[in-house]
Amino acid sequence: EAARQEFIKERKAKPKEDTTSWEKELVEQKRQHEIERKAFVKRRDEMNRILNSVGQIPEEDEYDIDLDYVEE
Repeated sequence: EAARQEFIKERKAKPKEDTTSWEKELVEQKRQHEIERKAFVKRRDEMNRILNSVGQIPEEDEYDIDLDYVEE
């Protein structure tokens, strides 16, 4: 009976430690993921801003290039 009580005591103590470290690791992974997500969104927004500013260049047909004049 004493051995059984000791076994139960150890078993109850172990999962708490494992769960705590597992929970800490999970929280850290979530925190790291959130940091990476924010960095990605920041880079994406910056790229979109750059692409949008580049997009202000007129379309080719707006230049209205006279090819006959270029050949002469």
